[in-house]
Amino acid sequence: MLKHTDLAEPETGLLRSEVNLRLKLYPGYVPELITLIVAERFSGVEMEAAIGRKADVMGSLRAYLPWTDISETGRWHNTPMSTFLPPSEDGGVYLRLRVSGEEPPVSGLLYYFLKARKWQN
Repeated sequence: MLKHTDLAEPETGLLRSEVNLRLKLYPGYVPELITLIVAERFSGVEMEAAIGRKADVMGSLRAYLPWTDISETGRWHNTPMSTFLPPSEDGGVYLRLRVSGEEPPVSGLLYYFLKARKWQN
């Protein structure tokens, strides 16, 4: 879960322009279903999200979820073809958020869920 307070820098209180989360899976497992839910809009900011096997592969066909606008409340899922991507070596799934706005939001709530399965060649 990500709250509106997670979008502010702890030291300065300024709005963070990027948030990176590493979601760990068991070795040899891949995400079968990834769901992002914006339950409460992050007021005053625009947000994009992407989910990938590597922190730098977000806009390509190798991403579980390419860059997607999540500024409004809603639900998003990974692309069905992404379930055929082999697992990463470190078992990581990376959620990245790009945030733009003037001030940190005063409200907002994002949930992320992963359903995994064992990779079979």
